[in-house]
Amino acid sequence: MKLFVYEHITSGALTGQDLPQSLAHEGDAMLTAILQDLAEIPQLELVILRDVRLQAIAKLNNDISLDYLWVSSSSSFDQQWQQALSIAEHSLLIAPETEQQLISIQQQVIDSGKRYLGCSQHATALTTDKLDCFQLLTSHGITTPTTKLATDWHLADFNYATSFIVKPVDGAGCIDTMHFQTPQQVSRYLEQQPEPKLSKLIVQPFIVGEAASLSLFIDETVSVLALNGQQISQQGSQLICTSSNTNNTLLAKLPLNQAQELVDRIFDIIPGLWGFVGIDLILSASGPVVIEINPRLTTSYLNLKSTLTNNPAELLINAIPKQIASRFAS
Repeated sequence: MKLFVYEHITSGALTGQDLPQSLAHEGDAMLTAILQDLAEIPQLELVILRDVRLQAIAKLNNDISLDYLWVSSSSSFDQQWQQALSIAEHSLLIAPETEQQLISIQQQVIDSGKRYLGCSQHATALTTDKLDCFQLLTSHGITTPTTKLATDWHLADFNYATSFIVKPVDGAGCIDTMHFQTPQQVSRYLEQQPEPKLSKLIVQPFIVGEAASLSLFIDETVSVLALNGQQISQQGSQLICTSSNTNNTLLAKLPLNQAQELVDRIFDIIPGLWGFVGIDLILSASGPVVIEINPRLTTSYLNLKSTLTNNPAELLINAIPKQIASRFAS
């Protein structure tokens, strides 16, 4: 079986513009990690798109077939994208949700008549929009921060907040995530934003606690693969996600049975979650608070294999027949 593994930032999709080094490094790390794990699965052939400004991926563990389709321009990206889709049976997509990028890429795969291994477009759209996700989670009693559009926020909505978060309604990770100590700082920041950007920002209370995430694999059921600690720093008002590592000491604050109960509840109310999914949390004094749901493989995958007895990529490949049967039936 030939699998097209697509990582957006390193694929050449950004030819014609400066390559954001931090995002390229992060994307490369995720791509390398999943390729290393896939390389251990027999009879699997891999194909990737690769920006010519980047070096080849470090040698994989086994002599697996890895085809590079190099991209040097926008036109060559389009050609290589179509080539990859034509020769691969399935696609694994790693891309930010921001500005509908992930959903758009999913649609392109569907339009080509091929399958991608991931969440449905409905689930992707719902989890991408943090306001919609907030409304759904709270309607089912799942704790998540109060979320208001920047154009609609009022201090009375956050009278318990010690400080405030402003971020894109469809953001990924800590990109453009700001932390302000006072409502006056929030107002000044929002006043400086152009109207098109302002309408796409949300305001939330800052939740005090320990930043964490859950690494999941979802097919017919939800498997909690790891509980990760997240290191988040701040430069000025900008939050920066510096690392994410499996941290079993956090199980004292969120035991595995409680984590499983939480993700099962989320799975029940969001049809279409499938494959590798991440949930960002704050472990507060009163319990876990769901910050966002990432409908894709995340940076927490990097150290996942070292914490498991089995290769996590095997979960993906072994679930393909069930995914095909499920989507055919629907």
